[in-house]
Amino acid sequence: MPSPAHRGPQSRDRSRPRERAASTRPWFATCPRGVEPWLAAEVRELGLPDPEERTGGVAFAGDWSAATRACLWLRSAVRVLRILGEGPAHSADALYDSAARVDWRRWISPHQRFRVDATLQRSRIRHSGFAALKVKDAIVDRVRASAGKRPDVDRDRPDVRVRARVLEGQVTFALDLAGRPLHERGWRERAGEAPMKETLAAAVVRASGWDGARPLYDPFCGGGTIGIEAAWKALRRAPGLDGAFAFTRWPSHDEGAWARQLEEARDLQRRELEAPIVLSDHDPRAIKRARLHARAAGVQLELRRADAREFSPDAGAGAIVCNPPYGERMGDDLDAIDQLYREFGDRLKKTGAGCELAWFTAFDRVRALGLKPRRRVPFFNGPIDCRLLLVPLFAGSGRGR
Repeated sequence: MPSPAHRGPQSRDRSRPRERAASTRPWFATCPRGVEPWLAAEVRELGLPDPEERTGGVAFAGDWSAATRACLWLRSAVRVLRILGEGPAHSADALYDSAARVDWRRWISPHQRFRVDATLQRSRIRHSGFAALKVKDAIVDRVRASAGKRPDVDRDRPDVRVRARVLEGQVTFALDLAGRPLHERGWRERAGEAPMKETLAAAVVRASGWDGARPLYDPFCGGGTIGIEAAWKALRRAPGLDGAFAFTRWPSHDEGAWARQLEEARDLQRRELEAPIVLSDHDPRAIKRARLHARAAGVQLELRRADAREFSPDAGAGAIVCNPPYGERMGDDLDAIDQLYREFGDRLKKTGAGCELAWFTAFDRVRALGLKPRRRVPFFNGPIDCRLLLVPLFAGSGRGR
């Protein structure tokens, strides 16, 4: 969620330009840190109006159909939010008053269930649960005053999910259109160990420059997330095509327009990949999991059990896009990981000529690969500071920092 666009009613004269800017971009697509440029490129490709890259996501303009299109098509967005308003939150009473000024009846009827999630940053209010409670009370009171009946709270299966972000005494209110994280594509059986979320994998594939016309290899495939996201991109499959979205239960929802968007997405989808996607892993359990995931995702991938230190691309130029282990779990042997990186880098110098490597790893492991990147792209995998190393491979590729 973006930072509050103005400083509340008390500073109205100074904040008019910011108020107008916020009102012209009522939608905000969130993403992990570092993904903003790649998400902004997606938003522009979709033709969503007036995009603006901000910390933590991209704001954009447009009507209701623009927002639902974003939910359907954005691959690297975590959530799509409708920004409702901002106000003071220097105390619990101020937070309640700011929430009570929002026209909740427009979005929540007495017959709907809702929940509130609050996040606090540098706030005098110390407990997020208490902040969510104050916002909940304001919503209930506002809807009951205008409709004569209060809506119910449901933390497990709400029709409407409200988000309140308190930052330095200011609060921003938003609605989550999907009601769930957009990385939940519907094909993953179980998370496995330390998985890369689908949204981050989509951003890595985009940043790698792979266009679907060349083979793609992932010799550390795990559950197959990178390969499946690459396949969906190449097949022009909308990531939200089979997803359930909270906005379909809102009074403002246009069922006919949404049905047309879904039909258009199905018509755009390709049947076959132009170039193969080859996944491998030394762990047979990972290959089994990747096979199940690929089947659930409806994509044809080549799956092989193989040690990455013996990796060789089949023939010709291709992209090697991978998320190797990088010591994010307690008890990992970092010396062994560094040794794996060195051996894999040495192998690529012999077998990878003509390919380009996109190597996703933690910041403190970037030197172990021993190859010279042309670019280092900063990303965060949750709280972990990571880099995507983009390395052109040619005969005699040398070690570099």
